[in-house]
Amino acid sequence: MATQTPDLIADNILLQCQSLTTEARSVLSQQREQLTQQIIDRYQWIVAGAVVANPIPLADFLATAAVHTQMVMEIAQVYDCQISREDSQSLVKSIIQTFTALGMTKTVLQIMSMTLNPLGILVKTTIGGLTAAYLTRIAGRSFQEYFAHQENWGDGGISKVVERQFNLAQKEELLQTFVQQTLNHLKIKPPSI
Repeated sequence: MATQTPDLIADNILLQCQSLTTEARSVLSQQREQLTQQIIDRYQWIVAGAVVANPIPLADFLATAAVHTQMVMEIAQVYDCQISREDSQSLVKSIIQTFTALGMTKTVLQIMSMTLNPLGILVKTTIGGLTAAYLTRIAGRSFQEYFAHQENWGDGGISKVVERQFNLAQKEELLQTFVQQTLNHLKIKPPSI
């Protein structure tokens, strides 16, 4: 058996180290994805419950803004980003402004109204809860993308990220699964269509 030269051994070790680094980054990325999804899921249920339980729209808005601020801070921690409460509030404000500018709140309300057959006040609050949870999910995924890219929205800015996450969330099978999970979580039986 021929002996390997020191250069060949060093090249082999370097190649193995690069492979391990790539694999470690992939594992870390998957773990961050899972942790972030758990955070988003938890906060979307909190927001949905707050909206369904509280009939006062302004109180809903203030509660969801506070919940979103905390969600942003937790997602930032997953990505090892240091963010102040003020910066988190600023990001939440930016997302809300983007939702408004893109007409997303109205669009999501229409989607949820078509998904559920409106049958009175319970369903109206359910639609409100679903809408708030759905927007929380889109916001959370947008924040995840922001932090995964080292606190950068990338080309096209926040609008492109939010639009991309909205389009991904709007796929019919994902939407149906989301609605069913939310109704189950809120312990509300969907109305018959």
